[in-house]
Amino acid sequence: MTVKERLIHYLERKGIKHKEFNEKVGVSKGYIGAISKSPSNSVLNRISIHFPDLSIEWLTTGKGNMLNNSGYEAENVARKFTELNSDYEVNNQNDSITIPREVFDMISRLTETVQSQQRIIDIELKEIRKALKKTHSKSGNCDADIASAV
Repeated sequence: MTVKERLIHYLERKGIKHKEFNEKVGVSKGYIGAISKSPSNSVLNRISIHFPDLSIEWLTTGKGNMLNNSGYEAENVARKFTELNSDYEVNNQNDSITIPREVFDMISRLTETVQSQQRIIDIELKEIRKALKKTHSKSGNCDADIASAV
């Protein structure tokens, strides 16, 4: 599947009209039909804000799950630990903990979601720094402005 096909698949599965998507993300009427490569970082950022359950990694690469479900996953992890507190054990001698596979898998998915979001933040931060440097290139020293902006 292409990025365009994955986006259409997500919208259809969630029952979201193209017009609604375009308005929320702030793209033109024919944007979805015109996608040939991955959307810009700016568009990806707006997608992640307005559609937080959509995995940006899945959208751009096809890897992982389509949905983040991070809120649901976090609640499940907390509930599982409460329910299964007798199913895990702490070994103080070697600082290890044994937990059920289901809980481990939930934690792994949450970690992947956070890492995906961090990559988007890092990309946006680089763009901000680049724009600030370009704006302040005449003054020579813009490190203080960059530090205050981020």
